[in-house]
Amino acid sequence: MRKVLLILAAFLLVATTAARADDENDAEAKAAMARKKADIIFQARVRRAIGAGAHWIAERQKHDGSFELSDNPRDGPFPESRHGFGVSVLCLYTLADCGYDADHPVVKKALAHVRKRYRSLLKGDHWPQASAYTLALLVLGLHTLFVTPEARDAAVERDRYGKDKRDAKNPCGYPTWVRAAIKEILDWFMENQAETGLFRYPAGFNMGTRPPAMPGGPPASHFGDEDLSNTQYVLLALWAGSRCGYVVSREQLERIAGRLLEYQERTGPAVPRRPDPAAPQPGAEGARYAPPTPPGTGEGAPRDAARGFPYTLDAPVTGSMTTAGLSSLAIVKAMLLERDELSRDWRDKIDRGLWDAIAWLDTNFSVHANPGAGSMWHYYYLYGLERAGVIAGKRYLGDHDWYREGAELLLDAQTESGAWEPPDQLGGFGAGMPGGSPYRTSLLDTCFALLFLKRATIKPDRPILENPRPVTTKGG
Repeated sequence: MRKVLLILAAFLLVATTAARADDENDAEAKAAMARKKADIIFQARVRRAIGAGAHWIAERQKHDGSFELSDNPRDGPFPESRHGFGVSVLCLYTLADCGYDADHPVVKKALAHVRKRYRSLLKGDHWPQASAYTLALLVLGLHTLFVTPEARDAAVERDRYGKDKRDAKNPCGYPTWVRAAIKEILDWFMENQAETGLFRYPAGFNMGTRPPAMPGGPPASHFGDEDLSNTQYVLLALWAGSRCGYVVSREQLERIAGRLLEYQERTGPAVPRRPDPAAPQPGAEGARYAPPTPPGTGEGAPRDAARGFPYTLDAPVTGSMTTAGLSSLAIVKAMLLERDELSRDWRDKIDRGLWDAIAWLDTNFSVHANPGAGSMWHYYYLYGLERAGVIAGKRYLGDHDWYREGAELLLDAQTESGAWEPPDQLGGFGAGMPGGSPYRTSLLDTCFALLFLKRATIKPDRPILENPRPVTTKGG
């Protein structure tokens, strides 16, 4: 009898355990399906937000094809007479990234306006119309619109002898005027490069003319001939150009990298490294829908020094400039890698700067403000966060899924019109009133929000943070 009872107890234990396992599997399956549903809803919200925002921008176009800010005073940081062309180019680039092609009526009018004006800005002192920002964004917009799918495919094809099959003179299939415009602009950047290696507003700062000092701000002589913000945009343009035949020498790239590293803070607190986890493998339970677990830190994890970047050498460190420094170093490394010209020495120096900048962003992460600057340039910082995350190939900063958190903030902040209008975006910038700003920047903010959501930044051909077989040149 006792033996029968033992067998019955064992049977009940196995049945109970199986039932519990079935319940747990059922709960896991339901959780996976809930995550899938949430992701589908999230992606649909992002697509709707991008469509509505791009439509709002398109509706702001003027009869002559330009775009402009509205309701701003005629003096201060954003008078239409000084920045109109830059605003138009930013809108053109944003629409191109949001899927408006070169045949769209709005894009056609914008291109006609741009084509009419860009060359005159290269020939004289038009600060700040002919800024590095403006012309770099023009290169990126033209590149986005006119690099054909066929050219993209051909860029990775080789003939039977291993030679690149691209048209050596026009590897990206640009129309003639686009190819000429991009080359003129990139040449102009290199002609106006500061002796130290970086870039600024070329026509106003490097050609003998200085803008007047801003009311309540530092004297004009404070600005110098370089800053990290202009530099990151120039490097984005040079990177696009280098993929289409424009040559920036290894020596020039190494000089830029060296100066960027001089901008980074000398010291910083030690932070355990948190590399992104591997995505769940196909076939694993829940792998199809489950996001990777946020990164942790084991006992043997490397430690990096959290070192950020400033706008100029004597400026405070901020989130927006640390993303600029991280992106700029990553672009230089990508360009050297793509040409097999990255020496072991420069790989080690750049990687040190990259991981330390990531450690700073891990430590100071926020999507609700620009770390170190509060509300000032908040959306500009978010767009910088997108560039840094995409180029470096980072999904997480600390334990934060930076894109998901930033996108959720932007989705909640979008107005019914489709635009974004964050308060106090400029803070006390320039002639802004203490504690706030009279300048409306909704057009700029909407562009930055869309560029973040779209994640359209150029991606490197090789992983930036993983380079197990560095190529050493003869000189290195």
